[in-house]
Amino acid sequence: DGIHWGTADYAYLRNAMLLATGVGAALLSRVDPTGDGALTGVWLVGTLWIAVRALFGVARIWPGQRASPLRTH
Repeated sequence: DGIHWGTADYAYLRNAMLLATGVGAALLSRVDPTGDGALTGVWLVGTLWIAVRALFGVARIWPGQRASPLRTH
């Protein structure tokens, strides 16, 4: 996130956060709060949410990729 803030890439950061949160919320709604594995399910969804955010962040700043803010040309 810090690289995106530093390069003023706020629109992409917002969109990645909304998409990751939408995926996380959809998966979290499928966790049965009365089931035996409810806490495990919440932790897995949280881990997936972080992973999706990280993948979008790295995909954007990877040198040579489309509109990377780190491109020099």
